[in-house]
Amino acid sequence: MKDLISLAHRSLKGYRLGYALSFLLQFFMVAGNVFFSFLSKVLVDALRQDISALDPLTKLTVFVLSLGNGPEYIYIHMQALPIALGATAIYIAVISCLRMLVRFYVSAGVNKSLQTLLYEHLVSLPYEEYKTRKSGDLIQCCTRDIDV
Repeated sequence: MKDLISLAHRSLKGYRLGYALSFLLQFFMVAGNVFFSFLSKVLVDALRQDISALDPLTKLTVFVLSLGNGPEYIYIHMQALPIALGATAIYIAVISCLRMLVRFYVSAGVNKSLQTLLYEHLVSLPYEEYKTRKSGDLIQCCTRDIDV
């Protein structure tokens, strides 16, 4: 297990900030999805004129949407709810695309790093190691290809 953690640590060298940024973007994307869910519930409740008895998280959503003015403000400015839904959907899409770009960059770098570490390990093996093994054993060990 120590070797695996050490390998992960070495392979992330130079990409740790991007990896952390990916987790941060994931957090913002999840928060946007949760907000979108509560926003949808507020829209349905507002259309039914039933915002008075809400759970605490929905009350927080109403507070944010009404800019602290309460449910009456939402009843008066009903057109703001679909706009907020659309804006939240765009926010989620942008964060998702950014996260995919960051993950692509990080995964390409980690793959390159792992390939370099593997190459350095193979180069550091003594010549006798290559002579004692059958042809194709090392590449099969590296790729786990059964047909080689």
